[in-house]
Amino acid sequence: MTKEEQAAFRKAKESEIQNWIHTGTVSKILRDKLAPEQILRCLWILVWKPLEEHREKIDDIKIQSEKLKSHKPKARLVVLGYLDPSLTEVPRDSPTLGRQSKMLLLQLISSKGWSLGSFDIKAAFLQGRTQKDRVMGVEPVPELAEALKLRPDEVCKLDKSAYGLIDAPFLWFKTLSEELLALGMQPSPFDPCVFILRHHETNEITGALGIHVDDGIYGGNSYFHEQISKLGKKYPFGSKKSKAFTFTGIELFQHPDNSIELSQTKYVNQIPAIQLSQERRSQENELVTEKERHLLRGLVGSLQYAAVHTRPDIASALSHLQSQINSATVATLITANKVLHNAKKHSDVHIKIQPIKTEDLRFIAFSDASFASKSKPESHAGMIILATHREISQNQSCPISPISWGTKKIQRIVTSTLSAETSALSTTLDQLTWLRLYWAWILDPKSEWQKPESAQKLPPAISIPTYKATESDFAIT
Repeated sequence: MTKEEQAAFRKAKESEIQNWIHTGTVSKILRDKLAPEQILRCLWILVWKPLEEHREKIDDIKIQSEKLKSHKPKARLVVLGYLDPSLTEVPRDSPTLGRQSKMLLLQLISSKGWSLGSFDIKAAFLQGRTQKDRVMGVEPVPELAEALKLRPDEVCKLDKSAYGLIDAPFLWFKTLSEELLALGMQPSPFDPCVFILRHHETNEITGALGIHVDDGIYGGNSYFHEQISKLGKKYPFGSKKSKAFTFTGIELFQHPDNSIELSQTKYVNQIPAIQLSQERRSQENELVTEKERHLLRGLVGSLQYAAVHTRPDIASALSHLQSQINSATVATLITANKVLHNAKKHSDVHIKIQPIKTEDLRFIAFSDASFASKSKPESHAGMIILATHREISQNQSCPISPISWGTKKIQRIVTSTLSAETSALSTTLDQLTWLRLYWAWILDPKSEWQKPESAQKLPPAISIPTYKATESDFAIT
């Protein structure tokens, strides 16, 4: 790095140290007050972070470094949590928003005509309270020791959570949940990372919030935004965006009609293919090496992230690839590259959530299955569940919003096409019922969601197994 870039990183380190001090993360303690195993080491993680357009500006117009013109230095002080003596005992849950929860949240925001927004909490992990029965210390880096004016016989005592601690995500989630509850928000019994705010007088739903570690996605009316502003005052936002942003690697865009588009075009186009020489490609029946198997798992995993969030069109091909990993041949690698090629060829494919009024919204599910495969006696089931308008039951053309989908191997040997499709239908109906009860609770907290039979009192849903094409296929549930 140039001297200018080194100076920028020193400034970034100073900023991180100040975050630790201002949040009360550490305090002084005599070294001999702690057992050696209670004092963990820490280190600096230094990265270049791209500047976000229309948000960050270069303060010094005399900057010469080309890197600094497009990136900013980011310094993170991280505790080596894997050295924690209680590694296997402390809670390690990481609060992440469920996929179906996210889709229902987006559907609610679109249906209600709310503006879609997101935020991330600045230095979130430094604000989570530590476990009451745990006392941990940190061997400070020179910059932290200097800022706290520590003597040689002193170390840092952790008064709050910190990056790198094994329980840091859990501690932050507990802290944030307590604050959201104090603001009047109600956690979902279906997903603890979903919070609904209802008006304290009318009990009318005023907004919804989904939490993914230190990121949030939300929508609501003016009453809801007042509560979000209160949250931001206590836990300052690192950024706050509206209408168009990236959330957990997924590009979200809200159109003027309140419909919401989800895509992963950039993500898919950046996935690298498995490099194979011409000679290796000709050895289709040869078993793969362990290195090639590792690359295959990486490619399938990368594509799987797209398939479950925005690309149901590649889910079937991936399901078959996943079942072949342990016995993969060179032909499997070639097939994996073809799936990637097709994913990139249609990288503009996206999911769109339509603004269907909540009182008119219904669910419709499709299921199907394949009986055995060319090489193995294993069957695969596929399903997709959509939100749509109630008029679809009257054979009307209606808007749809994909909510849940997937393809997977049936975990038992089935003896016929009918039994494979029955298994797929059964699994689909289970998830359809779960989504209907979830949606019913979102709209009305008094709904009897604990009783699955209460689904019979809800507005009807439609399930369509695709093994026939007669009216008897349409099962009203």
